[in-house]
Amino acid sequence: MNHRQTIHALLLLLSINLPLIGCENKPKSAIDRQSYAAGIQMAETFKKGGVKLNPRMVEQALQDVLNERPLHMKNEDIQAELLALSQRAQERRQKDAQSNLNEAKKFMDAYMAEKGVKKTNSGLLYRILQTGKGRRPKPFEFIKLHYTGKLSNGQIFDSSILRGKPSELSVNAVIPGWREALQLMPLGSKWEIVVPPALAYGATGTTLIPPNSALIFELELLGIKQP
Repeated sequence: MNHRQTIHALLLLLSINLPLIGCENKPKSAIDRQSYAAGIQMAETFKKGGVKLNPRMVEQALQDVLNERPLHMKNEDIQAELLALSQRAQERRQKDAQSNLNEAKKFMDAYMAEKGVKKTNSGLLYRILQTGKGRRPKPFEFIKLHYTGKLSNGQIFDSSILRGKPSELSVNAVIPGWREALQLMPLGSKWEIVVPPALAYGATGTTLIPPNSALIFELELLGIKQP
């Protein structure tokens, strides 16, 4: 891999994974909006990972590569710094994962003590908000539902209700906690469930969900479709 290919790899990493570079003007064109959105995603991802970067150096690297100017680091130095960056992020993520696991247990213990909460053998917690009278979906079937997903601090990370349109998906294509809950819910039911990390996204997490997070979902089963 040559110097520019390595920098391009770094830019690709940045595009999915930076402190925000200030912008005095609101993005207007499509490319401005997309660039700004990508910058926000980069910044938030690095911020969550506890990685500190110099925004001016990031901007200079972008300009050097895009304008095909000589690079100021040798290829082996670039590789070494990227490795160090990755290791730092991984160490922070592992530390956060253990802390989040402890918090998830505390949260689930407190939730379990609330009125009407039940627990399955897998550790899934649920509370029936509305009892449906239809049949239960099977693993191979498709369902139509409204849902809202929250972190244990109440922050919403996804919601079909906010999007204004129910979701349609296969029971087999969701996280284990959903898969278990959905097969227990009669059509027309509305449940609040708390999914332990092992039945959600585990120690890996996602861009929006920290590692080892317990997740709260409100699920309303609206329809069942055979494949």
